[in-house]
Amino acid sequence: MKYPLFICVAFALLLSSSSCLSSQKDTQKRSTSSKEYLVQFVEGISRYRIESTLRQHSISRYSYLTSSQERGYVVLIRTEDNADTIISSLKQEKSIKNVAPNYTRSIDQE
Repeated sequence: MKYPLFICVAFALLLSSSSCLSSQKDTQKRSTSSKEYLVQFVEGISRYRIESTLRQHSISRYSYLTSSQERGYVVLIRTEDNADTIISSLKQEKSIKNVAPNYTRSIDQE
């Protein structure tokens, strides 16, 4: 007699959790900032080399998000024009480990 009750409770929990997840997916928006990118540098690269690399690619607006040379710096950059060409050329740099768009998340209030 306990087994059917257990199945009913499990089914009810599954149904309620799936409806909660679907409502959360509808209210959250995830978009990218078209001008901001996160750039992760290889471990051991100095700040001087990072700043030199960014200047070579005409990037003057940036901010350090991490402060560890041993783990590799992460820098938030803002590009003004020709973002696609700048990002593709940054990805070719040997001192850069990864380049990704800066995602912004928000919850709509309706």
